[in-house]
Amino acid sequence: MLVDNYHATLADIAETAIKAGRKPEDIALLAVSKTYPVEDIATLYQAGCLHFGESRVQEASEKMLNLHMLPKIDHTILTGQRFDTLTFDLIGRLQTNKAKQVIGSRKYRLVHSVDRPELVIALEQAAAKAGHMQQDILLQLSLAGEPQKGGVTEAELPALYDAVMQAEHLRLCGFMTIPPFDDDAEVARPYFRRARELFDKYSTQNPAMTVLSMGMSDDYKVAIEEGATMLRIGTAIFGARE
Repeated sequence: MLVDNYHATLADIAETAIKAGRKPEDIALLAVSKTYPVEDIATLYQAGCLHFGESRVQEASEKMLNLHMLPKIDHTILTGQRFDTLTFDLIGRLQTNKAKQVIGSRKYRLVHSVDRPELVIALEQAAAKAGHMQQDILLQLSLAGEPQKGGVTEAELPALYDAVMQAEHLRLCGFMTIPPFDDDAEVARPYFRRARELFDKYSTQNPAMTVLSMGMSDDYKVAIEEGATMLRIGTAIFGARE
């Protein structure tokens, strides 16, 4: 069932992309594996899924430890890409006092939820101390102003962008956003559209910005239509969390 869900999701992403006039290969799938067991990750890896998203540093660290001996596989036939590395992205809100646990030996391919100057400073200091060349990050946008969610407002974005660009050990790769939840996916459309407009504006001055991470299990089709380059999908693949 798990592998079937994964392949069905890939097929649905491809179909939606083509209908939107986009290339399916331009849209990356991040399997959100938080709270799910390492056995599920191993199963999906065997099926060709290489990229996973975790929200909690401790949980992710334990999974990495348990998975580091996983046999490497040439996924060329499955994915068309000649690499076999299992990677993790940190997608949850990060406390500044845990920055040093995130940096080092490229533990995380991407840190998605950078949303305040204090966190930029903490990550930069941790990376510098660890001798880490650069940690790839995304800035999290809060376009609906929901206080319970992390993210930088549109008004605060220029200052945070400038702070990251001055950080020697951080590389800004794009933006991430989470719209207000609603049973109607169309409610997310204006937030996705505005995120894309901001992404286009900033990426013209920063070629390293290639990632627009938005869209989850309930609204990823709308996100694709509005220009997402990365989807964070958990439930559609792993099933509902208990």
